[in-house]
Amino acid sequence: MKPESKNLFNVDCNGFFYKYNKKSLWYYPENKRFSAKHIHHCIDVLAQNGVDTVCINSNAQVAWYPSKRVETNLDGYKRGDKSFFFGHILGQPMTEEQIDRYLNEMV
Repeated sequence: MKPESKNLFNVDCNGFFYKYNKKSLWYYPENKRFSAKHIHHCIDVLAQNGVDTVCINSNAQVAWYPSKRVETNLDGYKRGDKSFFFGHILGQPMTEEQIDRYLNEMV
């Protein structure tokens, strides 16, 4: 029988990309392109601090990876559809120019 997890850590998928912030738990001084090696480093830091289970976006209710079994974050997206990403900027203090630039970058 597999022992139950004792210390779960829920992380947003973007957390792994905070490697350049020296105050971040995920800081990784190697100044190379992001790679699997960096994710392994993040998991090692958690394990060294007693975490035995990492949950990535467990509260998101959708997958951020291709899946044939569960809904994904990009289901329904059509290339160039700016309206698909509009919900990400609601309530953000952005000018119309910043909004347009953000949406252009997202699509």
